[in-house]
Amino acid sequence: MGFDIYGLNPNNPNNAVKPKSLDWSEKHTDEEEKDYFNAINTYEEEVVGHYFRNNVWFWRPLWSFVVQISDDILTDKDIMNGGVNSGHKICKTKANRIAARLKKIIDSGSLDAVQKEADESMAKIKKHNDKVRDELDELNKTVKKETGKELAPVDYPEPYKTQWDKTYAKEDWNGHYPFSADNIKEFYQFCKNSGGFEIW
Repeated sequence: MGFDIYGLNPNNPNNAVKPKSLDWSEKHTDEEEKDYFNAINTYEEEVVGHYFRNNVWFWRPLWSFVVQISDDILTDKDIMNGGVNSGHKICKTKANRIAARLKKIIDSGSLDAVQKEADESMAKIKKHNDKVRDELDELNKTVKKETGKELAPVDYPEPYKTQWDKTYAKEDWNGHYPFSADNIKEFYQFCKNSGGFEIW
């Protein structure tokens, strides 16, 4: 699952022309597809506010950071819909104000401090999750020894199934959502050039 963010009225200083999409209901040669994707990449590099993409693991910490610094700009509806693929629109005025906040944070150097804190937190979470995984691996070995079979956790006999559920529940899922200062910087460039954006 990912998030596709489209600029509503992107800045296009050189009047770049967006390549016409291929008809995907028809078969195309590898060369035709390669040419199309190269043309799209060139267009997106020139029209920075046209499109921004993130997988769910990177988008959620990015959007949380945007919300944190812009909670007086965004409505509750904006905040909630920023985390779902609903086509919610953020107008140009809000996008420009968010971009201005991001620029201030980037220029001040405080984003680097946020990244350092996030990295330290992630290291602790990783250590914790590694310990949980080791416990699950040991439990798997025990079940295999007891049953003589390699079983999926859903098929573990009791009391091992309950033990697996309790151990698995200790995993800290924040460890799957890395904070990336570079991702924030890329979003800033998109945001300030987007003319507003919609979230899919």
